[in-house]
Formats: sequence, structure tokens, C-alpha cells
Amino acid sequence: MNPIIILGPPGSGKGTQAELLAKNLNVIHLSTGELLREEIKKQTVLGKKIDSLISKGDFVSDELIFDLIHPLFNKSNKNSFILDGFPRNISQAKMLSKVLKEFNIPKLTVINLTLNEKEVTERILKRASEEERSDDSKEVIRKRLEVFKKQTEPVISFYKKLGRVIEINGLGKIEEIQDNILAVIKKSLN
Repeated sequence: MNPIIILGPPGSGKGTQAELLAKNLNVIHLSTGELLREEIKKQTVLGKKIDSLISKGDFVSDELIFDLIHPLFNKSNKNSFILDGFPRNISQAKMLSKVLKEFNIPKLTVINLTLNEKEVTERILKRASEEERSDDSKEVIRKRLEVFKKQTEPVISFYKKLGRVIEINGLGKIEEIQDNILAVIKKSLN
């Protein structure tokens, strides 16, 4: 099975769907968001710097993300993993291409969860109240959506040009969305 990237706007359910997909396919789930939150929780110097960036709605540098992600490829079964939260921009997509080449991974499947801005905002605000996340205020959401449009939408276009993107509607029940993703992946295996 090809490695899988889950893309989509903030609050589109990338983490939830990636986690479920990893369980359903019995593969490793590599979440940059979780890795970053773990660093923040540890209150390391790096974690404090990350917290400062994320709480303002900024992204962490490409180099830092790459340093967090690269060692994880050694732990995964090279072709069997799901990336969630990476790549977020063209620079990271190019870094990922180099890593895939380094580990001799020829193909990649990209799932793009689509969702409109209103639904994104509602979901993130709900998540903020349920999980007490400081990185989910209206102002931060607006900024994260702007950053998504400017930096991550070009990544989706980059992978579309390579014929790697599968669009999945991010609206609906979690299980329905997961079933749609699984159906598309199973179809691509045949």
C-alpha cells in the first residue's frame, strides 16, 4: 500500500480520519500536530517556542517540522504510514519528495478533505470548548484559514498535477467519511 497524506483545511477532520484510517489499515499514523503538542506539553525550550508560534496561528518552520518527521520514517514500515499535518506548504512537499526518494517509496496517495469556511469555523470553535485548546480562537481560526489558502492549497495543486489527489467531502458523520476514504483506497489497490 502507498503511504497516504491527509490534507484539508483546519478543522476538516484530518487527525480524526488519519487516526481511524491507521487503525483500519493497521499502519502507523504520523501526526505533526500531535508531535508539536507533545513538545509543548513537555515545556522544553523547543516546546515553548512552538507554543508561542501556534497560539498566534503561525506555522512552525519547515526545518523544525522536517526534523520531527524524518526520524519517524525509520520507525514506520516504509510504505505503510499516514501523514497528517505534513506537508503544509510547497517547501515541505519538496522535502517529503526527497525523503520518499531516499527511502525508495515510489508512490503516494493524497486524500483532500473538503469543507467550507463556515463549517471549519464552527468545528474548530466546538473543538476549542471541548478540548480547551488555546490555539482555536476566532482570530486564530481566521489567520489559520488565510495561511491554509496561501500555503497549503498550492500543495494540493502540486499533488493534483501529479495525479495523486482524491477529493473526499469532509461533511457528514465521522464513520461515513471514513467509509468513503476506505472505499477509494480499496478501489485504488485493485
